[in-house]
Amino acid sequence: MGSVDPDALLEQLTARQWMEWRMYSEIEPWGYPEQDSQNTFTRLIQAQAGGLTKKDKKAVDWYDMSLKCEREKNLGVQQKPSRRQTKEEIAEAVKRFFGVG
Repeated sequence: MGSVDPDALLEQLTARQWMEWRMYSEIEPWGYPEQDSQNTFTRLIQAQAGGLTKKDKKAVDWYDMSLKCEREKNLGVQQKPSRRQTKEEIAEAVKRFFGVG
C-alpha cells in the first residue's frame, strides 16, 4: 500500500484486511518492540562474550542490555528491589484474576 500516514492507511483497509494484518503481526512481529528485542539480544551476547559484569561481579542479564534499562537510567528512575511474594499474596492474586472470593 505504501502509505506513510496511518489515518489514510486505515481509511483504505477493510475490516478484514486490518484483522488479518493484526493477526499476522502476532505471528511475525515487526516494528520497535521487535527491533528492541533483537538489539538487546545482540548486545547481551557481545557483553557476555567480552566478559562484561555488573559492579557486584554478576553476569549482565537481558534487562541490563535493554533500552528500557537505558531509558530508566537517563530519566533517573530507580528500579524497585524485587522481593518474593508471600503465599497469601499469591493466593489473593489468583483469586482476583479468576474473580473468586
